[in-house]
Amino acid sequence: PELLDIINESPATEAQQQQQQQQQQQDKKKMLFDEFKPMSVLLQGVKGGLYHQGIFHVRRNNCLEASVVSRSLGGEILIHGRENMNRVVEGDVVVVQILPRAQWKNELAMIVDNDEQARLAEELIDKEEQSAQTSSSNEDNSSSSSGAVTVQKGEVPSGKVVGVLKRAWKPLCGSVEVGSGVAGAAVGSLQALVFRPVDKRMPRVRIRTRQGAALANKRVVVVMDSWERHAALPSGHFVRVLGAVGDKESETEAILMEHDIP
Repeated sequence: PELLDIINESPATEAQQQQQQQQQQQDKKKMLFDEFKPMSVLLQGVKGGLYHQGIFHVRRNNCLEASVVSRSLGGEILIHGRENMNRVVEGDVVVVQILPRAQWKNELAMIVDNDEQARLAEELIDKEEQSAQTSSSNEDNSSSSSGAVTVQKGEVPSGKVVGVLKRAWKPLCGSVEVGSGVAGAAVGSLQALVFRPVDKRMPRVRIRTRQGAALANKRVVVVMDSWERHAALPSGHFVRVLGAVGDKESETEAILMEHDIP
């Protein structure tokens, strides 16, 4: 049955093509994230001290806060909020630019639970979509005017991700969100669903599948494919079903996958 998701859709009609073109034009007007710098600029910036390289790690108790340990600084750089995290996920090798000192923040001492994570993420998505045109118009000015910031010994600066050197995307285990299109779906119809991974450090993923009805209350495996600037969530595809949610074997396999245990 998994082969159903690999089969190409029938060629789009002229009306569908026009609709896609209109949607693409609208998307260009509301970019949610900054564009990644070219690889040559990233490498030159790291060599010259403007940027800093490291592995991106998301806080387990707060999905909206992360850190990158930089060898060049000899310490940690805090990354706050989805905009500064800029479409990277746990384990990615990233390049970070230090923010102006006035924008530095302390590490949040709060624990964001699962429901709170979802609520905060939705609020931030709405806020970003409303202010996207303003932020995109100021993007070039803010990026070009910021230079290297001096960090004193013992200070923990805040930064933003400006590029990715290596993705650490791997198969994710989780389940399809209730109410995201599973219930009442026609058998064989192509659906857009939202997948929630077991690992709370990872983002939710939008998937399109013809097997939505069979995924309800199941532990499933999904792989991320892309994360465009205009998209609040990454896009991916369904791989396989592990078993029912709550089943001992499927939950055990999910835990092993989360911790990269074969």
